[in-house]
Amino acid sequence: MYPSPDMKQEDNEIDEDQVYCTNASITTVGRAVAVDLGDAMLPGDEKHKHMTIFFRKGGNGASPDMKQEDNAIDEDQVYCTNASITTVGRAVAVDLGDAMLPGDEKHKHMTIFFRKGGKWSGEEIALLSSESAAWITKRFGLNAPVTFTIAQWGPHSVLIKGDLESLCVHLRTKFAAMSQERQREPHVALFRAKRGGGRGHYGKGKDHRKEKKDHKEKTCRICDQ
Repeated sequence: MYPSPDMKQEDNEIDEDQVYCTNASITTVGRAVAVDLGDAMLPGDEKHKHMTIFFRKGGNGASPDMKQEDNAIDEDQVYCTNASITTVGRAVAVDLGDAMLPGDEKHKHMTIFFRKGGKWSGEEIALLSSESAAWITKRFGLNAPVTFTIAQWGPHSVLIKGDLESLCVHLRTKFAAMSQERQREPHVALFRAKRGGGRGHYGKGKDHRKEKKDHKEKTCRICDQ
């Protein structure tokens, strides 16, 4: 029998033999990223029960509202994601909106496949999602988050490293027939391109058309759409 979640500490002794279970949803609690334990039927009157995965102080380059000129990429910072598969324009991608990445790009994602022609079907998305879930479960457990780090790359994007990069490579290898396009290295756009000079901006006196072309060639072919 599970202990009542309404019990006060003085009314309840901790049963160290009791087994609990959770769906392990990833959430944020203040300055921490955590596993939500609200579904675990734990004892106690704490309203928002959770297990912290990572805690970090403010100002360490993780604020999603930071602009590129205010933020130096921390290549030692570890991020995590539930790795949900989604579509972004003509690409199928991992949604990184839950990863608490820095930068002012609104729809952060890691492209798995880009292709010029043909919409992505529900069957293709289901295949990629199923294989992704199986890969994650085999290595880290059911519904486990996938960790990764980032490395400086282009003026607006960073490379994806670690387990998330490995997942991307696995999916590209297994489902190579899904796209005939040459795929970019696994990456995520963090900062929106703006004119007016400064780091990561299109400044005066430059050939904006050439710079925009170079940016698209080096990073993501859908990020300027």
